[in-house]
Amino acid sequence: MRDIKNIRRSAIFVIPISILLSVGCFWFSFMETIPMLKDINALAPTIRIMPGAPTIFMTPFVFITLALVSVLNSIPCNDNILRKSDKALSIIFALGISSALVSLIFITPLQYYAMPKLGYTRCNILEGHPTIYFTDWVKKPEWCVRGKSREWVLEQARLASGPENP
Repeated sequence: MRDIKNIRRSAIFVIPISILLSVGCFWFSFMETIPMLKDINALAPTIRIMPGAPTIFMTPFVFITLALVSVLNSIPCNDNILRKSDKALSIIFALGISSALVSLIFITPLQYYAMPKLGYTRCNILEGHPTIYFTDWVKKPEWCVRGKSREWVLEQARLASGPENP
């Protein structure tokens, strides 16, 4: 038999944390991942790629499903419903892990193949390069200068385009 009292006590923490983590993942998607895709599409002078970015799109669904399963476990309901919700959580969790593996196994080599074809040079010496899980790319190799920021690269690109293009 399930201990409903302890399940409800833990649900008080699981549900808000799951919702906050989901909101954080959506925020990261809109603040980091979508601008990265727009930069690639616009052939921006500098691009920062995170190979694990597609995982961020799957992660909120894991947390939302976890919150729903927590709600279903904290109310007395049919065991058949609980088994189906646990199975749904397992499937979504497996999809999240597989998207992470696909991201790391395929997107990392894909960027090293595709970005040079788009005219970019790898540059991991720019200031503000956060971790080894991000890769900076610049349009011109001379813009890859140690200690300079991505804003400096954008300024150099603006200056190189001439005064007629502000």
